Amino acid sequence: HNETALQTHVENLGDGVVKHDLADVDPSVLPTDSPDYIHGSPPCQGFSTANDDRQADDPRNSLVFDFVDWIGALEPAVVTMENVTGMTNITDHFMDKVEAAYREAGYAVKWRILNAADYGVPQTRRRVFTIGVREDIDPPTRWFPAPTHAETATTTLNGGELAAWVTVADAIGDLTRPVGDHRPQAEN
Repeated sequence: HNETALQTHVENLGDGVVKHDLADVDPSVLPTDSPDYIHGSPPCQGFSTANDDRQADDPRNSLVFDFVDWIGALEPAVVTMENVTGMTNITDHFMDKVEAAYREAGYAVKWRILNAADYGVPQTRRRVFTIGVREDIDPPTRWFPAPTHAETATTTLNGGELAAWVTVADAIGDLTRPVGDHRPQAEN
């Protein structure tokens, strides 16, 4: 729905944008070829622990299952979904229901909470990732990537090295000061 995001996609990746609400549109509007991969990030507000009035029956939470319905209709080889960790504890069995929906759609599924900092992102950002692999495809031997970083540089039990978490200064400290329209308004 975000016009700026859609325009950015078009300018960087070309056409091929389908602008529709998953809750309102039948999957028949999409091309009939099964894609290799689909990623979804349903709205997090209903799951977020920052929401003082979060409820399992928040209508936004059902979009997780709408997404899985689309996966069943489109039949990609692999699918991933990302959301806030509050999704894992909105009820005692919410993730069991998510797993069951994936299996009913024809997918082997695993989920795990990952921290972006453990993969070189200059931000501690814990999110739940769900990976589904269509049942006619052999599942991977390793579902989730091994971390490349740790809070402090360390050697793993098998002798591998994990670099220290990347800081914002590490990531962008060498950038020059912005000029023109990108500077704070008072400095323009």
